[in-house]
Amino acid sequence: MGMNGRLLRPKASGFNPKSIAGLQAWWDFSDASTLGPTSSGVGTVTNNGLVKFVADKSTSGFNLTATHSDANSPSFVASSLNGKSALSFDGGDVINAPTGAIMTAPFTLFIVCRANVTGNARVCGVGSARSLGPFAASNTQWGFFNAGGVLSFGATATSASVLAVTCTSGLAGVLWGNGTRSATGTLSSLTPGSFGVGGDVAGTSGTLNGVAYECLSYSSALSSSQVTIVSRWLGAKWGITVA
Repeated sequence: MGMNGRLLRPKASGFNPKSIAGLQAWWDFSDASTLGPTSSGVGTVTNNGLVKFVADKSTSGFNLTATHSDANSPSFVASSLNGKSALSFDGGDVINAPTGAIMTAPFTLFIVCRANVTGNARVCGVGSARSLGPFAASNTQWGFFNAGGVLSFGATATSASVLAVTCTSGLAGVLWGNGTRSATGTLSSLTPGSFGVGGDVAGTSGTLNGVAYECLSYSSALSSSQVTIVSRWLGAKWGITVA
């Protein structure tokens, strides 16, 4: 019996990522109550002001912090997309979680983001072998490093997109762009270190010049129907068309 279509089209207000087992990190950059202007914890953030702390809304406690210089920390942008706030990155900004669990196989990673400048602009990752970024030959689409090179997501990097990657314990990866299964490949066997949003290491080249809206990670390779549920919920929340 097929899955009820209503379950595949959750409204932004009618679904919670915690309802799917294995949620290990949830950073919602639109939720100002989880943000802070210093790395010490939650506090009041202002439009265009620094964000150096993001509380994890899962139960794992994988908070993001920017313990490096202010020049390499993202900033808060009020009403960035669909009336919701986000974090802006200038090409050298990173905010990190001190865990490699986010991309330790098996896992599923979702991120909603947009690039202002395409090219080698990693939006998140644990190292170049597992970093999301617009790496397609045309430099206009999101891509993912894999064991054989780079795979394209088929989603335009300069438009706000809902991206997803599932990875099995055998490092078999499936890429999704705006709800469409776009590519498959074998991921690198790199041992993950700390996880960063905006890039891998603050102040280095190849980091995101653009905006990050939301990021979620699960500790399993979710099924296609589960990826669809989460992708459509994120799309509805952020006003992005998702298949």
